[in-house]
Amino acid sequence: MNITSYKDVIWAFEQGEKAQENGSFLIAARYYRVAMIAYSHCEFPARDTLPPTTLEKIDKVCDNSFELFHQMCHELTPAQRAMLASEESSRRHKIGPDKEYYEWLWEDLIRYDLAMINREEMLREHPDYPKYVL
Repeated sequence: MNITSYKDVIWAFEQGEKAQENGSFLIAARYYRVAMIAYSHCEFPARDTLPPTTLEKIDKVCDNSFELFHQMCHELTPAQRAMLASEESSRRHKIGPDKEYYEWLWEDLIRYDLAMINREEMLREHPDYPKYVL
């Protein structure tokens, strides 16, 4: 899934809320991170063209995704927190050896998070799943 639409951003945030309600804090953290990152990179239509309920949802994502991501991180084990941090830092690459500029591969991190969410959900439904992953 390519998160480029405001509808996708809202969807990711709402999935994070559902995962949080179910006690799936790692999945919730990933969804909130997807929403947080995608929100700052996707294009939104003019606010006056959107219905009020959609505007409320967009504002909710804007106001809460960062805070909820960090709240979920506090619920995780130290190893899980370190894993999330390393995943994010590994998506920053120096542009050149002689420059101090970095390229932020945010789309790669979103794809990775969504793949890890799918994998985690598959593991929960089928405990023998890892045996068949090559």
